[in-house]
Amino acid sequence: MRRSQRSAVVRSSLHAKCVVLDTVHVFVSSANFTEARQQQNIEVGLHINSEWLAERLVNHF
Repeated sequence: MRRSQRSAVVRSSLHAKCVVLDTVHVFVSSANFTEARQQQNIEVGLHINSEWLAERLVNHF
């Protein structure tokens, strides 16, 4: 937890979403995959071409 400028407790968390395509392409992002969230939020994502990582994510989930 951290405190804002007004000394109120601010709770936050971070979690990622993962998409695996074609057993090679991996997309890891903070984005919620809805149109409303894409238009209202600033999100960041990473596209990775890695068969090794894609296989491990598929096996994990």
